[in-house]
Amino acid sequence: MQHLILRPGPELVLHAFRHEPDDLSPRPTERNVTDRAHEFLFEAVTLHPQVTLADVFGLIEASPLLKRIYRLAFVEARRGAGAAGRPRRGAQAQG
Repeated sequence: MQHLILRPGPELVLHAFRHEPDDLSPRPTERNVTDRAHEFLFEAVTLHPQVTLADVFGLIEASPLLKRIYRLAFVEARRGAGAAGRPRRGAQAQG
């Protein structure tokens, strides 16, 4: 069993239980996977209680691939908002 934890810093940690051949109980292990955050794009992430929005953006900033993915999503969301009738920034009011 394994899960991801986002900690302040930002630091993305993969927490897993590893079985030792000579031990009957699994031992917890943690690996810093911040550099590989894009590999866990569709995985659930537990947020440490002290994580801020700056940490979330910091995680995206640390990964060039995540920046490309989320920049595209942000642009598409902005386009959709404009098409839905919301005024775009800098647009003149009509009337």
